Amino acid sequence: QTIGKYDVSGVPRPLQNWSQETCVVPFDYTAPCAPIVQAELNCNFEEVTLVWNNPNNSCADDVIGYNLYFAPSESEMPVFWMNIDGPNDTTLILQGDSITPGCYFITALDSLQYGNESALSQRICVDHCDPNYVLPNVFTPNGDGVNDLYHPILPYRNVDRVNFVVKNRWGNPVFSTEDPMLNWDGIDQESGKMLSGGVYFYQCIVYFETLTGEDSLELVGFITLKNPK
Repeated sequence: QTIGKYDVSGVPRPLQNWSQETCVVPFDYTAPCAPIVQAELNCNFEEVTLVWNNPNNSCADDVIGYNLYFAPSESEMPVFWMNIDGPNDTTLILQGDSITPGCYFITALDSLQYGNESALSQRICVDHCDPNYVLPNVFTPNGDGVNDLYHPILPYRNVDRVNFVVKNRWGNPVFSTEDPMLNWDGIDQESGKMLSGGVYFYQCIVYFETLTGEDSLELVGFITLKNPK
């Protein structure tokens, strides 16, 4: 309240003036700063470990969680994958089927009331572990329930498909498949009959994904087929 007067006749004295009162609710329009991310690929344990800093310790004060984004390659746009609650959860271990070649990004989130999200962190890209695909050199399709099907040594890893062909000593194909499990029972695909025991030549092209797209490797060798025939 203020009190004053005008030196003009006819105007009441003194004049009382009450200031205006304005009520507002503050709004936070400022997003947190982006975390800095590191990644480590461990092929022995088949896991990727993502580690990032907590922005509350450097350039923010209200981070409450994070979002994880993923892009299958360096050229594709990232898409939302999962939310991580809590500002201190700055380590994430991805295992098994979660490991694919691609690029990871982390964003920081402030309070739920405002929902501000930081810019994407720097791009952290992880390639696939090398494929693990080993083929045995003998099998016994004799119907005894043991080693009756020819397949890779299990478990195999990071193989999308194969081009597997078996040929006899004259170079004629007797079996082919694109299934990585192979599951050859010793039957000649052409005649539908059990093949004679002996040595057969195989050629196998193994296809797998990398950051730059599909890649392949070639395996060649011999299979000794043992049966009573």
